Amino acid sequence: MDQQYQGLPVEGDSGPLGTVVGVDTDPATGATHLVVQGTDGSRRTLLSDMFTVRNNAVYVRDASAWASMGTLSQPRTVTQPLGTRDTMEVAAGEEITIPILREEVIIRTREVQSGGVRVHKLVNKRTETVEQPTRREQVDVERVTVGRVIDANDVPHARQEGDTLIIPILEEMLVVEKRLVLKEEVRITRRRTEDVEQIQVVLREEDVQIERLQGERGTFDTPGTAAV
Repeated sequence: MDQQYQGLPVEGDSGPLGTVVGVDTDPATGATHLVVQGTDGSRRTLLSDMFTVRNNAVYVRDASAWASMGTLSQPRTVTQPLGTRDTMEVAAGEEITIPILREEVIIRTREVQSGGVRVHKLVNKRTETVEQPTRREQVDVERVTVGRVIDANDVPHARQEGDTLIIPILEEMLVVEKRLVLKEEVRITRRRTEDVEQIQVVLREEDVQIERLQGERGTFDTPGTAAV
């Protein structure tokens, strides 16, 4: 059980707090207490109700309790090589820690690449004759002039006649009709009437006066009038 906590990092809400360096078990209750070496060099004991373990780390539940926790005295640790004996002097009131060491064998396996296989894939080509029927369609377009007047309520639709699709093309045309209309008649009537009118007409006539002159040898005749 001690190996489960040894060396685990101790963290709080503010970040790393230290590392687990020891585990104590309460003989009365069986609760596990952790001895933590703080990042500031001090040591503190975490009771079982003050921490939780998750994701290979010890998390302190109450940071304020950690801050107010008293530090442990730093005992003198005496480390000797395994299998050696020595005599140590301990002063009065001095506490020393003598670790009891035991060698254990940890067997682990790991994957080592001893070799490999390289595969080359070659593509061979060959020619084969394959018969595959194919179809091809051609379309002949013919424009036929009709010029037939149709009724607006009887508009022809596209129709199929055999392999021929007939699509009617419609066009609106403006029809101007010219008609000869007898608008009116002008009637002229000639009438003849006879009336007697009195009019005054000026007519002219000439009158000749002949005057005879008496000469040396005789005289002229008496003047007279002549009508013209």
